[in-house]
Amino acid sequence: VSQSRYVRELSEKDNPYYSFDDNSRHIAESLLDDEVFMLRGVEIDGKLLQRASPKIQNNREIALEAITQNAYALQYVSRQLSDDVAFLVDAVERNSRSRQHLPLHMQTKVFNQLRQKRLSHGWYQILKFNSL
Repeated sequence: VSQSRYVRELSEKDNPYYSFDDNSRHIAESLLDDEVFMLRGVEIDGKLLQRASPKIQNNREIALEAITQNAYALQYVSRQLSDDVAFLVDAVERNSRSRQHLPLHMQTKVFNQLRQKRLSHGWYQILKFNSL
């Protein structure tokens, strides 16, 4: 399987049926470290993050895009991102199913942060309504 075939398939807009599951082992290592290629790849199949280089797994934008496409991709983010409460909150807000894949040691912190955001948003709405 040639690299040009993958690039061609990745560049085809809105291809919801393509999955890297079976053929991702044929992608060259250099492409697994390419930010543009991997961003487009995880838009198609978030689980591709599993094969990505450590640099890509630590890229906030690419990791969030992968999680948006597939909540399971949260398991493949870097240790640095998996210990970042703000990142995990963003991940859950983008794809609520990702809460099932949160690291155990971060779950309470993330849920508390989400609760705080919801409460503060609720108070903002009340204050805004009362000022009308």
